[in-house]
Amino acid sequence: MRMLYVSADCTLSNSQENQIAGYSGGSVLLPCSCTDPQTRPVSIKWERVDSNGTEVSNRTRRYAGRIHMFNEEHPANLSLLLSNLTEQDNGLYRCTINNKTSISMRLNVKGCTLSNSQENQIVRYPGESVLLPCSCTDPQTRPVSIKWEHVDSDGTEVSNITERYAGRIHMFNEKHPANLSLLLFNLTKQDNGTYRCTINNEKSISMKLNVKDCTLSSSQETPIVGQPGESVLLSCSCTDPQTRPFSIKWEHVDSNRTEVSNKIGRYAGRIHMFNKKHPANLSQLLSNLNETDNGTYRCSISNAQFISMNLNVTGKLTYTIKGELWCEMDL
Repeated sequence: MRMLYVSADCTLSNSQENQIAGYSGGSVLLPCSCTDPQTRPVSIKWERVDSNGTEVSNRTRRYAGRIHMFNEEHPANLSLLLSNLTEQDNGLYRCTINNKTSISMRLNVKGCTLSNSQENQIVRYPGESVLLPCSCTDPQTRPVSIKWEHVDSDGTEVSNITERYAGRIHMFNEKHPANLSLLLFNLTKQDNGTYRCTINNEKSISMKLNVKDCTLSSSQETPIVGQPGESVLLSCSCTDPQTRPFSIKWEHVDSNRTEVSNKIGRYAGRIHMFNKKHPANLSQLLSNLNETDNGTYRCSISNAQFISMNLNVTGKLTYTIKGELWCEMDL
């Protein structure tokens, strides 16, 4: 007895138009399948209806590397997985089998909308860090591309691959794709200006950063008098106690501008600075005075400001021996 096997044709499981939502940067499944999992179509084609019927496959340039099909392992599953979505993927898609039966679905890709388009004013101080805020209003979304620029510096890219920012930048979008904010460390006066966060080469927000630099509290030469063996305070400070200079240097001008610090033999162990605990206090305490300390001292900071003062070591030096004998000497 001969038996005849008849292969049933594929009948698509849904002929109604579906509404499918996706997010930029994410993936979406466009569903299409045979009602009977034992069946398979002779041919299957996906098209972008509102883009002149463009074929949706890895052979088409705009979709290359973004398409995954399931029908090789599961012949009745004709669904299509579209990855790395952009807002340009919005539109009507059609799954057609055997050049006759089809179902359609509309894809709506929600892109990143920046949360604030107004220019912000941000004030910080040298040596501090600052958060430049930029984010998508919907935390599910992400932009295809993100770029930070320093507008006042010919649009210099603000990233760790730019020399002036190397090691000073932290971004958050790897772990939190909708958070496009930038953290900038070790601020200097040169970081002043307008910064712009641009997504997808089209939408942007700007903000102005004002790094308040140290302004020295006095530019007049001030006479200071000290006695041998005593200590004297050479005063220098920023007018705003929140500020700090990027660098500070003390010099003895009358001694070939010798640096006045504990690293220099003649001053070793005689210098105390206050700026480690109080960054705006740049004063210097000079101990165990002697006549070679006479002269003009200069306090210079990184923005080319300086103040000078004249130290006059004078007076009588008195020695007492065992509380009985004393000797007084004019200097």
